[in-house]
Amino acid sequence: MEFNKARPFKRVFLDARRALGMDQGELAEAMRVSRRTIIRWQHGQTAPVEPQVRELAALVYEEDADLADELLASAMLAPTPPPDDTRAESLAGSPPPPTTSANPPAPQGPAPAHLVDAIVYAAADAADMVPRAMRSPLRAAFSRAAQLGVSIESIVLALADEKDR
Repeated sequence: MEFNKARPFKRVFLDARRALGMDQGELAEAMRVSRRTIIRWQHGQTAPVEPQVRELAALVYEEDADLADELLASAMLAPTPPPDDTRAESLAGSPPPPTTSANPPAPQGPAPAHLVDAIVYAAADAADMVPRAMRSPLRAAFSRAAQLGVSIESIVLALADEKDR
């Protein structure tokens, strides 16, 4: 009897990057994240969120469909057929199409630690700071937003509009 031993996400991620023939910087640019984030994913320090894993799987699918499925499975996601021309659009720097969803469910307690870490690391990368220094300011900002009844989505939109000014 043969057992199919699942490989850790970081190993599958490294194989996916290599299958695309990209170095860390090129993959970071294609996925619109920092090179530091790619390094953290590759070393298993943090993990991408579901849409990022699916985007990478769609890129890899063109090169190796089995590896794309393994990437999704290692992130505990069900395989989905990739959209057409995903790689060309992603490499060209086009943003992914917006997703439409109903209102998110009400919070049931603290967010999963790996998702909180992903947010903290993204903020630290953007601010060129160490993640530990970002936790307190982020906690204060999210707490104030909750007190004001402002959604994360509306803040992101407002900050994006501010960037264009």
